[in-house]
Amino acid sequence: MGDLKDYGHAQIQQRPSGCARTVRLACVELDVSVTRDVSTLSPTGLSPRTSGNTACDPRRVVYTSGVPFHVVIWPASSREQANRELYAFDLDESTLRERFIRPYEQGEPITWNGRALDGGDIQYLRVSETAAPVDEQEVLKGYREYEVWESGANVTNNWISGPPGTAPASGDAAVASPEMLDKVVHLCRRFDAVARQLTRRRESRPTIAIDDEYDVQDLMHALLLVEFDDVRAESWNPSYLGGSSRIDFLIPAAGIIVEVKKTRDKLGDREIGNQLAEDVTRYSDPSANRGADQLVCFIYDPGRLLANPRGLESDLDATSNERLQVVGVVG
Repeated sequence: MGDLKDYGHAQIQQRPSGCARTVRLACVELDVSVTRDVSTLSPTGLSPRTSGNTACDPRRVVYTSGVPFHVVIWPASSREQANRELYAFDLDESTLRERFIRPYEQGEPITWNGRALDGGDIQYLRVSETAAPVDEQEVLKGYREYEVWESGANVTNNWISGPPGTAPASGDAAVASPEMLDKVVHLCRRFDAVARQLTRRRESRPTIAIDDEYDVQDLMHALLLVEFDDVRAESWNPSYLGGSSRIDFLIPAAGIIVEVKKTRDKLGDREIGNQLAEDVTRYSDPSANRGADQLVCFIYDPGRLLANPRGLESDLDATSNERLQVVGVVG
């Protein structure tokens, strides 16, 4: 069979003339073997190499554990772009998944080497794979980060299938149901009664005062937790039309987004209607709704400032489309 030559993590079996070489590396996921043509890679995977024996090319590589992965992230905001790309080298599968892929899918911050990027501040995340680890100190010293990253195989599509924040918490597709939507609508209908009851504490004890939209969000968050275990407040929304925004509440298991508004002077029917119309347009885009297909627009109007609350609800309901069911609730 020939001699085995050791190149770091790889063992290359030198076969008699006229036979292909087989490189066995250490693993990609579970027991699934992945093969790739590496006929032009050196044993380190960092520089091109030509084979003296073209008759038996290509050489094949079989991954069985510990393959080095490398990540490059380009931020979406000009503020973070001033700090250039975020690179990470020599990641094993577990580290790649837990530190980069999972937070990317959930729209959560990614932190590496003391730098943190918000989940909504990612223009792209790409993954490459080389046949052996790199010398990161030498790479950084020579400012060769992109050169080294690009020298590997681009395996981004093996790890990422959508924009940031598009995977539900469970890792499974969200399954919305009429019952879940009814629960959210019911909580919105009872919101005013709960808010007023909280002001009637014994002996005038301190309580929450619903003075602005943030107060409404705080109480709504508490009420949603009565029915749902996973309620994400002010969750980062992927970049949309050049900017990033925050969803007031996302309920991943139900595929429901909840947007909250509170009326005030100069924020009446028309102004709130225009703001929510923009939300409907945004969340109708699959790249911006994080997998949700239902939007509840809750407008809290304790001072009864809206001229036609039922008409506003009907107008919002009528904006539903094939991608997004919209429900307006005035409380």
